[in-house]
Order: sequence, then C-alpha cells, then structure tokens
Amino acid sequence: MEQETQIGPTQANGKVLLSTAPGNWDNGAAALTAAAGHSFAVSLTGVVTNAADIKFLAYNNVPPAVPNVQTKSNSKGVIIVSTAVGANEGRWIVHTVPGFPAAKTGYSWPAAETAKGHLLICMTIAETQINAIASSLIRAEPFVYYNDIPESETAGMRDFKKLAEGQTATMPPFTIKQSIKIAAVAPIDVHIYSKSAKSRYEIYKKVLSKALKKTIKVWSRRDNKLKGDCRVLQRNIRLIKSPAQIGDHATNIEADQSNWIVSEPGNIFCFTDKPYAKSQATEPAMAVCIDQAAIFARFDAIAAQVENCPQVILYKGPAQNTGKLLASDAPNDWANGAREVTQAAGHSFAVILTDVVGNNADVKFLAYNNVPPGIQNVKTKSNGKGVIMISTARGVNDGAWIVHTVPGFPAAKTGYSWPAAEIAKGHLLICMTIAETQINAIAASLFRAEPFIYYNDIPESETAGMPDFKKLAEGQIPTMPPFTISRSIKLTGAGAVPVQIYSKSAKSRYGKAILYKGPTQDRGKFLASNAPDNWVNGAAAVTARAGHSFAAALNDVVGNHANVKFLAYNNVPPGIQNVKTKSNGKGFPAAKTGYSWPAAEIAKGHLLICMTIAETQINAIAASLFRAEPFIYYNDIPESETAGMPDFKKLAEGQIPTMPPFTISRSIKLTGAGAVPVQIYSKSAKSRYEIYKKVILKALKKTIKVWSRRDSKLKGDCRIPQRNIRLIKSPAQIGDHATNIEADQANWIVSEPGNIFCFMDKPYAKSQATEPALAVCIDQAAIFARFNTIAAQVENCPQ
Repeated sequence: MEQETQIGPTQANGKVLLSTAPGNWDNGAAALTAAAGHSFAVSLTGVVTNAADIKFLAYNNVPPAVPNVQTKSNSKGVIIVSTAVGANEGRWIVHTVPGFPAAKTGYSWPAAETAKGHLLICMTIAETQINAIASSLIRAEPFVYYNDIPESETAGMRDFKKLAEGQTATMPPFTIKQSIKIAAVAPIDVHIYSKSAKSRYEIYKKVLSKALKKTIKVWSRRDNKLKGDCRVLQRNIRLIKSPAQIGDHATNIEADQSNWIVSEPGNIFCFTDKPYAKSQATEPAMAVCIDQAAIFARFDAIAAQVENCPQVILYKGPAQNTGKLLASDAPNDWANGAREVTQAAGHSFAVILTDVVGNNADVKFLAYNNVPPGIQNVKTKSNGKGVIMISTARGVNDGAWIVHTVPGFPAAKTGYSWPAAEIAKGHLLICMTIAETQINAIAASLFRAEPFIYYNDIPESETAGMPDFKKLAEGQIPTMPPFTISRSIKLTGAGAVPVQIYSKSAKSRYGKAILYKGPTQDRGKFLASNAPDNWVNGAAAVTARAGHSFAAALNDVVGNHANVKFLAYNNVPPGIQNVKTKSNGKGFPAAKTGYSWPAAEIAKGHLLICMTIAETQINAIAASLFRAEPFIYYNDIPESETAGMPDFKKLAEGQIPTMPPFTISRSIKLTGAGAVPVQIYSKSAKSRYEIYKKVILKALKKTIKVWSRRDSKLKGDCRIPQRNIRLIKSPAQIGDHATNIEADQANWIVSEPGNIFCFMDKPYAKSQATEPALAVCIDQAAIFARFNTIAAQVENCPQ
C-alpha cells in the first residue's frame, strides 16, 4: 500500500493519491491540522500516541522541540515497525514538514506550515527491508530525534544500527542505490539513491540523471546558479514552470517546500530531499524513486509545462558594465544583465565559465584568443576568440562552445577576471550548448581560421577519431585545399537550433631579489643582491605581465617550459575556493596560465623574495615547509629529480608531521659569489609554540624588531635584557613609498644587533601558537640595513 498527500500552499486539506486508486487526486478528508479524520493522522497513530506493538525511528533536520540543530541534511521521515509476534510489517514515511511529527505527544501540525506547499509519502514495507532504507539514509546523514525500535527487531541489520547511532559514511562508496518493494497486491518497485557530502556530487545531474538515463523534469526551489541543461540529447534537465496545479489546487515553487522529478519518458517519479541548487553538491542528499505508471501520470500532469532550454547571448555596449542579455528561454527582448561583467559571480557568463576559470575534474576545455591572457606579443593573423568545453564524466555527451570578442579573456584556472580596459569597448559573447560529438565539426572550421590556442586539457581519449580536433589542438594550419569550408551543427535541446560555421584560411586570399610593495603602490621597491645598498623603483607595475623582475623570475611558472618544473603552495590558492588550512605559506602565482597579479592586492602591502639555490637543497627547504603544513596547489616536479629526498616526498604528498620534532631549523645557502646563508625555522601546529618568542627569539638570542599586523593580546616584551621583542611603529617608509601595518600583508623582523632579516608567514598574534608557521632568515648586512631603516622607530616597552 502506498499513499501520497500533496498540499498546495495555503491549502488545509491537500490532495491524496492512493496506490489502490491512483487515477486521480482526491480531496483530503479533513484538514491536516486536525488530529483525526485524514489519512496521515491514521498513518501516524502509533507515532504521535502510544501503541504497544508499534515502534519507530524519526528524523528531521528541524526536529520538534529541539532548537538550533546544526546539520547539512534536509531529510525528514519516519520508519515504523510492528513488534507483534510473527509480524513482518512496517511503514516508511518521507515528507517535507519541519518540526513534525512530535513523538508520543499527540498529533500536532505546525501552524506556520499551512501557508506552504508540502509533500508526504507513506509506503508500506516488509520490516526486513528497513536495513536497505537505513543504508541509503546513512549517506543522507539525517538528524535522528527519536528511536524506540528495540535491537531485537533489528538484529543483523548493521546499517540500521549505524543510522540509529547517528553514524555517517566515512568510507566509500559515497553514493549508493538500494531497492525495496512496496507491499501491495502488485508490489511497486522503489529505488533509493543517496549521496554523502563527501561525494561532492550534484544529485540531480550526477546521480539521478546519470542513473535513470533519461531526461528529468524538476519541480523545486532554485538558486540563480543551476539552470536547465539540454546539452545531452535524451538526458536533459528541464525545469517545470511555476505556478502549477495539483488537480484543482494551485502551487508555486516560491511557497512549495517539496522537491520532486518525473522522467521523460516515464514512468518514474522521485521525491528528493534537496532543492535544485548548487549548494547541495557539498551536502548529503537522498531521492526516493517510485516506478509506477499511474503515480507518474499524476505528477507528470503537474509537470506539463517546462521552461525552454537556455542558450545565452550577451551584448555589452561601449562603456556599459552590465550589458544586455538574450536567453533562448526569453528571446523576445534584451534583458538587463544581472550584474556587472567584471563581477566574478551573479551573471550568466560567470556561471558558464565557472569550470574554465576554476577547477572541475570532469570538465576540460580548449581556449583560443589572438590576445591570450598572460602571454605577450603573440604573432597571429587570427582574430578568433572562444572556448570549447566538454564533460569527461562517464557516459556524458555534454559540451558548450563560447565565441566572443574579448581580448585576454578568460584566463584558465585562475578565477574569473574581466579585463578592465575592455569595459570602455563594446563586446559580444555567445554561448551554445552542444553535444560533445559535434566538436570535430567545429574544429574543422576553426582549424582554417588558424586560432591561437593558449590552453587545452581535453584528453585524447575524449577526441579519438576526431582528426580535425587533433589538428586544431596541435596548432596545425591548413596547407592543402580546401581553404574555405562550411560545417553544420545543431544546438542541443527541444527545437534544436541549426548553426552553420564558415571559415577560411589565410591562403584563401579572401578578403636573488626582494620586492617590497607598499599599500596602493603598483610598482614597489626593488632590492637586488648585486646592488643591495638602496631600494630601487620597480621597473614596471606588478600587474604588468612583463618588464619587471618578478614577471621574469616567474616566466616558467606562469608559462610553459619543458625543462622547468615546480611546486607551488598558497593558503589562498589561485582558482580554488574555500580551502581549509591553518597554514599562511604562499607561493604566488597561478600555474601555467600567464602572469596575473590579483587586482585586489594592489591596495595592500606585499613582500616577495626570490632566492637562487642548488637543486640539492630542496629537501632541506621541504623539511621546514613540511612542518608549516602548506597547501600545495601545483606540483609537476618528477620523482626522478627528488629521489632520496624523503621530506620533499612528504611535502608533495601533503603529509603533516605527526611525530616530534614539531619545531625544526634547516640551513641552506643561496648560490652565486659570496653565497648568502639562509636559516629556515618552522613549527607545526602540534608544537603549541608562539613562533616569534619561542622559536625565533630563542634561536637568534638577540632582540628582534617586529613589523606585522597585531592582535590585542600579544604586546612588545622587554622583560629579558638583549632578548626584547620591540614592535615597529606604523606608518613607516619603504624608501619613498609609505606603508602601514593595517594594509601591509607582510610580516618580518630584524635583529638588534644585526645582521639578520627574517620573512615571517604568520602575523604577530596569539592565534598562531596553535597554527603551523615558518620563518626564512637571511644573514646579510646590506639586506638587513634596508629593512632596519624601515624599523628605525619602535614603540615603547610596555610597563
């Protein structure tokens, strides 16, 4: 037996669908606020009151009478069993109602929920099936607020035991499918799909669409990030239009709390516990899918009207920063862009380019531009600009082709950045959703237009049998006729739009160094080891891709050189969001995507130091870095170069120290005439040491003067003669450039007496005692003198 109650917003009774009479929605017999007289009051009798032979487990992310629960789950339901001798009966109720039902205290519908739409499903099951249900629920991580099912009823049910004890999935698989049958004359198949937060899967596309192998129509609240998706023929995600009708009851996605899908073709209906929003990719989620034609038909009728598949055109007029948008689901008028194109989020192209400027393991792309980002003085006759994107997920035929007019855009894998100079100009951007199988036709045309390819990570396995794409990716140009060509493709989705591509080739003849940048300064002051007596003005702005020392030093990091390999680390790595790390170590900049100084950092002060070393010294550096626990965001140094370097291996693998020593000192020497000694001090979080006093001061055995941002807890310390900690006064001067500790991101010290200068990766704050930290100390009189001049004024010793 199976029953469903769909309640439209503001409706008290709702509509009922029984598996014994699924031909139409029936009116609920009584208001759901009533304690009796309707189907769910009956189903919940042994839950809201006492029944000797009825036991149950209830879960809800907003449990009744338990305030401020912290959970990423959105699941709500009740598993009910009969403990009568010889009985094998149970029920599983899934629903959308917060704070409901309260256990053993009488039936009480939350008054505030009548104004909203809700969905409640009751399935009669054999008690022996509850372990399969529990196996799925574990991954959905529900908050269990009541359970009185005796262990004698669930003996041998390991997953139910985990569920009842509040355990969550810590080992793969992080997605799972379980099957049960609803007990009835003709048993109904039910498939339960669930995923844990660790899976990082978006449940609608990565789980349901992939499992069902059909187009799905989605009724759900939505964010402004996930859209309908028609890129894969017969695997579309279509959004149901709102408002809609449940029989003669109206509903709308703004007020309706239910989330469900139907397949196209049928006969599958799925109850989902998470809205159609990008956030649920990092949250647990579950779907209960019922394969029954009559039930499907009732929900499919609600889903009769769906939104058009999105294709997007953005036309930005000169001096306009938002542009006008023409979407295929509303093509009758130009709409105002939702946000400025300079913004990293909140507008259509930021969404489309998410996996180009960021990282997605299943999205690969080829990008071309005659003015490629981060690459100077490209010689090409092409004017083509665009991106070909594909999905490499198994069984997926997704793709998109973006053509546009913007030079230096988009930079690959380094975050969204619209070139500021292009706001003054007019630009056109077009995004077309395509099947991956069509990219060879696109490549056949592009090949003759001779575009400059500046990025390509599409694996050859995805383009096997595509000879034109291979030529395009390898930068070949046409040497044999035909020198003009026409190719046809179709945009995916209902009413697929034909696109004709014409192209011609040219042959057709048709028409050691320290840079200290003060706040708001864009060039900084430069100190070279061969001229360390004075700060020199930087040769060019640090935002420039060439013409200054660090652009040269980083040339083979931001670009490509077959014989240069590197490891880069940063607690705020380029192109990777929301990294959780206590390290503050940085190894600027983005890898292999052209030089790009973060615009927001011009307003701040920064310190950059480049040291030339022998390759044999990197294990000593790694031994120190390993304890500072840096976040490694790029490493292509081959193991053959680091054989016999155990600490480098640990660093590259992201290991952290688990055994003493938790503080360490390592010595290296900079290469060149008059090699400069460098001492590296580091500590792990486990040491619990404050690095300035407990590590640096203790090691140097001298007074130190500290330039750093500060908290209100750590002060200067003059209690030990010749071992003082003196705080440098702010503001200060780097030559003729001003700086101040509020805006300066650099942390450094000088010794008194000299000649030691140390670069510190953590501010002078009490919090760093429980965090990893590192200091690089250079013993060289001239470098010391430059920083000691900045440190001329120190605050008085605290009394």
